[in-house]
Amino acid sequence: MSVNNPLSLGEMLDAAAARRADTPAIVLKDIRISYAELAARADAFARGLLALGLGPGDHVVIWMPNSVEWNVANFAIAKIGAVTVTCNSRYKGVELEYVLRQSDAKALVMMDRLETAGIDYREILRSVVPDVLWQQDRRIVSAKFPELRHVIVFGAEHDPGCLGADAVVRRGAKVAPGELAKIRVAPEAPAAMLYTSGTTGAPKGCLLSHGNFWYKAREYLALHEWGPDDRCLVPVPYFHIFGALGCITANALAGSTQVVMEVFDPEEALRLIERERVTIFSGVPTMFITILGHPGFRDYNLRSLRTGTIGAAPVPVEMMRKILDREHGLGMDATVVYGLTEATGGTHFTRLGDPIEQRVSTVGRVTPELVDRIVDPTTGRECAIGTEGEVCVKGPSLMLGYYKQPE
Repeated sequence: MSVNNPLSLGEMLDAAAARRADTPAIVLKDIRISYAELAARADAFARGLLALGLGPGDHVVIWMPNSVEWNVANFAIAKIGAVTVTCNSRYKGVELEYVLRQSDAKALVMMDRLETAGIDYREILRSVVPDVLWQQDRRIVSAKFPELRHVIVFGAEHDPGCLGADAVVRRGAKVAPGELAKIRVAPEAPAAMLYTSGTTGAPKGCLLSHGNFWYKAREYLALHEWGPDDRCLVPVPYFHIFGALGCITANALAGSTQVVMEVFDPEEALRLIERERVTIFSGVPTMFITILGHPGFRDYNLRSLRTGTIGAAPVPVEMMRKILDREHGLGMDATVVYGLTEATGGTHFTRLGDPIEQRVSTVGRVTPELVDRIVDPTTGRECAIGTEGEVCVKGPSLMLGYYKQPE
């Protein structure tokens, strides 16, 4: 794997399936999916998407909680050269409408419901795209969403205008595998669009390329000495860059295992760390606080934990002490990250072995692939040491741009 030849997301999965065919790619509840199985399911779904007329450059929204199906859909979309548009799994009608409209989505991939959170996705969809209730040909024609053609549903129930995911796979069985193999996805091609609010205005769609994901995943693996035998707890949502990059892509590139949570629960996290011998645990500070404060914390064997990263908020010094403490805490050599969606995640990390003071008072140093400057936002001039300013970074993980907002 040359630094000058980045892999596409689909190629990362195929490489992992070739090297680690029987290794669990995903563990979720009592489900275990090997890399060979995940690659086969992604290929079958990808051929189904081709049968629907979807292809390179088309935008496909994924509106689901963390799941095996999220992975299948994401890699299938990547394999046909289309673009995954991530959508918060807790979004209601107004937010869903914005994403479908702003992204010019050709298709929506969703679940019928999320039982653990009491969410009926079909009910929300009907309020946004009522056309699904009466259209019988499984193809959407909507004046409200002129680009939208298909709604694909994983689950037992769906409306007349929608297609079940199984039906999509059956359609794909008529597409020769060679048709999928013909598609070549360039590193600079867009792979995903993730929404970020920034500081002003409506959410903006950050377009990230396959190369962006590959470069940044390589950094994650190197910074955490992450290898194929690691097992990574996934408590963060896939629709966020933390999950899309730090969980799905990094594990695929390493050929390691995702131990997936639909939604975060501290007791379930403790149980999974012990049962699955989790070695990597990354999340936001509140996750670590609730785990360390759980009344049953000392009842679990957590000695498999090795490393992980903490981001999105400052890390209190006492919490970091407990995270590092092997006798009475988690015993993890955890890094602290600062980043942004526009740079495909972390731009600055503390390093393994850094003093505790450095981990809690800084966000570390810029990653090897990037160059950073602190500038005065009004003049653009570099700030003197000790002066507040705006962080600017450049390098191969920077986004392609904001969709329909080039300025």
